[in-house]
Amino acid sequence: MRKSRQVLLAILITLSLAGITWLAGRHKADIQYVQVVTAKRDIAAGTQIKAEDLAYIQLPAELFVEQYIRNVDQAVGLWTAGFLNQGELLNSSRLGTYAAGLQYPDAAIGRRLLTIELEPAAANGFWLAAGSLVDLYLVPLSRDNSTDIQVMERVRIMSVLGETSNPDGSVLQDTAGNPLICLDLSSEQARLIASSSGFYEIKLAAINEPQIISNDNAAAVN
Repeated sequence: MRKSRQVLLAILITLSLAGITWLAGRHKADIQYVQVVTAKRDIAAGTQIKAEDLAYIQLPAELFVEQYIRNVDQAVGLWTAGFLNQGELLNSSRLGTYAAGLQYPDAAIGRRLLTIELEPAAANGFWLAAGSLVDLYLVPLSRDNSTDIQVMERVRIMSVLGETSNPDGSVLQDTAGNPLICLDLSSEQARLIASSSGFYEIKLAAINEPQIISNDNAAAVN
């Protein structure tokens, strides 16, 4: 009698598992999917999208929103306004017809990037590099000029150009072959430097001070 009950119990368990499996399969079959476009690889901000940058995935229809792009042809030729991660769904609100709205490193309100010639003597032992801080001196060219030397303190160097090539293989140098230096300035500083040509000589002094770490930062590091 006990053996018959065990057999019956085993049959009931098998039927229950089969029923659960059938219901799960039926529920899965009821899910509707739509085809959407995704980034096949990481895509930097300010990139014009190519077909090889994209792929298709199947997305449950209930998760689809109107801004998602469903056809690769709709995205090819558009520009990214921000960084796209690999596998990220393409959203039309994050793409544009023109290259605009690029996000530069440590961008802030009122900041400007300006590139000027870096004479070999101004390289200060060629220690200058991206991230360096310098004091920038505008020295009047005319001794009769009553204008005093103007100083811009702690200007950050964004990049020193000319030692390496650009992605397209070209080298950014001035007509004399000197490297160029890109500076992170306020709008007023950029305006002053842009209007200084022919009136001032620009000198750079690299700030050679140890970095001071506050107690808060030291605690965070530890």
